[in-house]
Amino acid sequence: MDAALSPPIRLQPVSVTSISARSAQKRIDAFLEEYQSRSMAPSSACNTAVTHQLKNLRDALQEESRRKKAAK
Repeated sequence: MDAALSPPIRLQPVSVTSISARSAQKRIDAFLEEYQSRSMAPSSACNTAVTHQLKNLRDALQEESRRKKAAK
């Protein structure tokens, strides 16, 4: 018999602080570097889907920044 599926954890924000796209990009880059260094360890399993989605977000923020600069 298959194991019961459990739904993903539901996260609820307790506060919101707006930051610029550049600041978000820097935070994502720092997180990716740390995450990739941890996932290179032999005992950890790398979740490539998370890494890929974060890289997509970082690239989108870079593109948004470029477009804003070009529009000025």
